[in-house]
Amino acid sequence: GISSTLSCKLSKEKAIVLKRTKTMAQATIAIQIKALDNFSKTFKKMGDGFTKQAKRIQAVSKKMAIIGGAAFGAIAIGMKKAIDKARDFQEESNKFKVVFQDVGKEAQKMADTLNKSYGLSRLESKKLLASTGDILTGFGFTGEAALKLSSKVNTLAVDLASFTNAQGGAEAVSSALTKALLGERESLKTYGIAVQEADVQAKLLEMGADGLTGAALRQAKAEATLAIAFEQSKNAVGDYERSQGTLKQSQIELSKTIEDIQITIGTLFVPILNDVIQKILPVVQ
Repeated sequence: GISSTLSCKLSKEKAIVLKRTKTMAQATIAIQIKALDNFSKTFKKMGDGFTKQAKRIQAVSKKMAIIGGAAFGAIAIGMKKAIDKARDFQEESNKFKVVFQDVGKEAQKMADTLNKSYGLSRLESKKLLASTGDILTGFGFTGEAALKLSSKVNTLAVDLASFTNAQGGAEAVSSALTKALLGERESLKTYGIAVQEADVQAKLLEMGADGLTGAALRQAKAEATLAIAFEQSKNAVGDYERSQGTLKQSQIELSKTIEDIQITIGTLFVPILNDVIQKILPVVQ
């Protein structure tokens, strides 16, 4: 009896333990499955995130490549402009030296004055002085006299350009004034100046130069013409300085500064480029 009863209890206890063990196992498996499922979902999200991020990086890389290409192109274009400006400056400087070879230091001082006080770049300063001076020396003016007259022509040109808002700026006005010295005075009317032959003759008489002939007369007429131009431009004289601080003058100064910087940068590369070209020429010829 006792043995039978004990055996029955043991069997019940065993069944309970087995049932609990099975329940715990099932719960453990369920937890493991849930954990794996959650991990899978998380991993998938991470994967999707990595994919999206990779696509973003790829898109940004493409944009950067485009921007980089554009930047490189802009630099190349800017460098070409700088080299072109430096080349032109080199050419004008050579002409400037020849025209004013007897008064080189004085000529350079005047070029610096036009650059610092009249809104002309280093290139423009030498170009305008040399262009007018070249014609005047051809008239028989000495280098010193040519520099003096050329300086007057181009300071007046800057003021007239500022006062009349001249299309083409000081260079256009300088050209008109220089032509007027040769007797071609019609274009001066654009800038409010009307010089008649009778006016020139009267000025020559005033100057005591009415009895001159040949080259001396041509020089005197050039001086008389410029004197009349100054008299008729009294409102314009000094206008560039008076206009300092205006938007227009600030733009002119900015443009001049940029061109001067281009010349400085380009000058560094001109010898290098010239050396490369000299090495290539024998190959392509």
